[in-house]
Amino acid sequence: MDRMKEELKAYASEFVGTAILMIAGIAAISFNFGEQSQLANLLPNETLRLALAGAGFALGANIVIYSALGQTSGGHLNPAITIAFWMQGKIETKQLAPYMFCQCLGALAGTWFVATLIPDLSSSVGHGVTSIADTITPGVAILLEALLTMAFVLMIFWMTSCHDRARYTGLCVFIYLVIVVPLEAPLTGTSINPARSIGPAIYANNYTDLVIYIIAPMTGAIAGTLIARYVLNQRPKCKRVCGLPKKKL
Repeated sequence: MDRMKEELKAYASEFVGTAILMIAGIAAISFNFGEQSQLANLLPNETLRLALAGAGFALGANIVIYSALGQTSGGHLNPAITIAFWMQGKIETKQLAPYMFCQCLGALAGTWFVATLIPDLSSSVGHGVTSIADTITPGVAILLEALLTMAFVLMIFWMTSCHDRARYTGLCVFIYLVIVVPLEAPLTGTSINPARSIGPAIYANNYTDLVIYIIAPMTGAIAGTLIARYVLNQRPKCKRVCGLPKKKL
């Protein structure tokens, strides 16, 4: 019974945590690129505003993974990361589907919250729906998203495989997103998280490129985990994305 309560707390934490991630991220996109936002006039440099959008998602992630929510569930907030930790033996198979379902449901809830709070701004950016640019093919988009997710997973496992580095994983996540989003967002929107794309797609009823944002991050996460585990011999100390728990998870 106690074990079931712990698992339910973990699932609820992933739901709430992913909602927070999306609220921070989509709000950042809306304020930086919304048609009626004054921030675009104050900051005409699009690259800088893309970096701020990336910082929004990174801030949301850090709020969760350093909080009791992250302590409880591991702060994955991303089905691709959950797959990666499962492959490393840190998540039980029976937890995979509930984790992923709660992440996607949380992403939908976060999208809804922003759309309700700032409807005009959110609507003007398509409620955060990710889509590929006309200048690239779906194959290139899959490759880009897969490579960035692979690098993301490798970074997380490099950090969490060492007690001294683990506490700084959140900072690395922040830096990674602030750098990567301005580089790739004009091409794919920089998802690297199926839940991040699924939530807005469901809310906006726009599934045009959604399959790309499911296949690519999952593929990248699997590749990154295989490299981390069998080539670099890097294994996380626990199931948390950031820091170390007070008790073994």
